[in-house]
Amino acid sequence: MKQALVIGAVGILVHTIVLAQPAPVPGMANQATPDQRSARAQQLLDAYRVKRATDAIENRKTLDEAYVLGIRKTRANVMAIRTLLVSRVPAEEKVALARLLGSLYSPADATGMNAAIAQDLRRLARAEQRELAGAAVLVYSRLGYFPDTPDILSSARRNGAIDDDGYFGELAHLVPFAPAHAQRALVAELRRSKNPYGTEVITFVLQAKEVVKKLDPAAKEELLLLLNETEPAFPMPLGDFGYTDAIRFANWLHASAMLAVEIKGASYRDMVLAKLDDERTDPRKIMAFLSSGEGRRLIGEVGQRAPFEKMQQRIALYSRQLPQNEAMKEIVDGVNATLAGLKP
Repeated sequence: MKQALVIGAVGILVHTIVLAQPAPVPGMANQATPDQRSARAQQLLDAYRVKRATDAIENRKTLDEAYVLGIRKTRANVMAIRTLLVSRVPAEEKVALARLLGSLYSPADATGMNAAIAQDLRRLARAEQRELAGAAVLVYSRLGYFPDTPDILSSARRNGAIDDDGYFGELAHLVPFAPAHAQRALVAELRRSKNPYGTEVITFVLQAKEVVKKLDPAAKEELLLLLNETEPAFPMPLGDFGYTDAIRFANWLHASAMLAVEIKGASYRDMVLAKLDDERTDPRKIMAFLSSGEGRRLIGEVGQRAPFEKMQQRIALYSRQLPQNEAMKEIVDGVNATLAGLKP
C-alpha cells in the first residue's frame, strides 16, 4: 500500500508545488459526473458575476471551486471573465479569474478566443501586484510554448513575481512543447543553473517514453549530461529512508536509462541492472527502484530471480542491520514477494 502511494504521488507532488492550485472540492468534485461538475461550476461563476460577496476571501473560494469543477469552454464565459479582469475586482480575486481564463484555452480553440486569452494573460503577467502577475505567468506558461514564453518567465523572475524554483520548474515543463532550437536552449539553461527543483521537474517530465522519443537529439544528449551530473543521493544517517528521496532516485534512473536507450542504442534492462548491481550503489537506491512501478515492471520483464539475487541480498542485509526502520523492512518484504514468483 505504501509503495503504491509513494510512487503514485509523484505527479501530484510536482504539479501541486509548481502551480499552487486550489485544493479539490470535497463531494461534488470527486463524485459528480462531468456534466454535473461543469453545471455547478457555471452556477458559481454566474452567481459571482451577478452578486459578488463583500468578503474577498469568500469570493476567491467561490472562484476557486468553479476552477476545480471546471467551467464550460464557451465564448460567453471567456468574454465574461475578460470583462471582470478589467473591472475594479480586487487583485486577489483576479488571481482566481486568471486561472479560470487559462482553463478556457484549448488546443482546438473551442471558443475561438485562444489569441485573446493569451493576450490577456500576457498583460496580467506585467501587473504591479506580484501574486496576480505570478499567477498569470504560470497560467500562460502552461498554455504551451510561445516564442515569448521564456522572456515572460525571465521578466517575472527579475520582478519577483516568481522565484528561482518557479522559473526553472516552468522552463522544465516547457521543454517537450518547444521547437528543437528552443529545447536545446531551455535544457542548456537548466543545466547551467544547477537548480535542484528544475532538475526534479525535468526528470518527472522524462518519465513518459513518448516524450523522450520526440525530443531533439541534441537536447537529449544535454539532458543525459544533466542527469549524470545530478544523481540524487539519500541523506545521512544511513538508517534514514525518505519516500521523497526514493521517488527522486527511481525517476532519475528511469529517465537516465530511457535517454541512454535513445542516444546510444543501449538496453534499458542492462543500463538499470548495471547501476543497481554496482557495489557502490547505496542499497536504499536499490530498494527505491525495485519497489517503484518501473522496477516492478522490469522484474516482470526479466522473469528470473538470478539477475536480482545480489541486490536482494544487499537490501536484506541493510534492512536487518537497521531493524528499527519499519519502512525499509516493508519495502524489502515487498521486493522479496515480487521476486518469489519468478523462476530461478
